[in-house]
Amino acid sequence: MDEAAITIAQPIDHQPSGRIALIKEFWFYFSENTGAVIGLFFFITIAIIAIFAPWIAPHAPNEQFRDALLQ
Repeated sequence: MDEAAITIAQPIDHQPSGRIALIKEFWFYFSENTGAVIGLFFFITIAIIAIFAPWIAPHAPNEQFRDALLQ
């Protein structure tokens, strides 16, 4: 029998490689920690509020209306 005719089946690696695999692995382990996920959503919420702050509170932070103080 010819050695070239014999083929050995190699296992096929179906796992994605590169950055996508690293991101998926990170998210898998990160999502198991409930406190970390809650902290991430809290951080994202604060960041969105900071980005949209000029539309949420359109007045300048140092602007005061002292005439209406005791009314």
